[in-house]
Amino acid sequence: MRQINKIIVHCSATREGENIPVETIRKWHVDGRGWTDIGYHFYIDIYGEIHKGRDIAKIGAHVKGQ
Repeated sequence: MRQINKIIVHCSATREGENIPVETIRKWHVDGRGWTDIGYHFYIDIYGEIHKGRDIAKIGAHVKGQ
């Protein structure tokens, strides 16, 4: 497994107060951006619930080179 020595927090561009399901964001990334999966390893919704995103072994789509 690759060594992980940074945590990068990314804020999705969604409307304030709107809870977007992780599957919707995955669809935006796969269908809209052409990525192979959701760009994030973990997604925290507005209620604080943590959802698994892409496999931890894959580099996040929004942090290429980090």
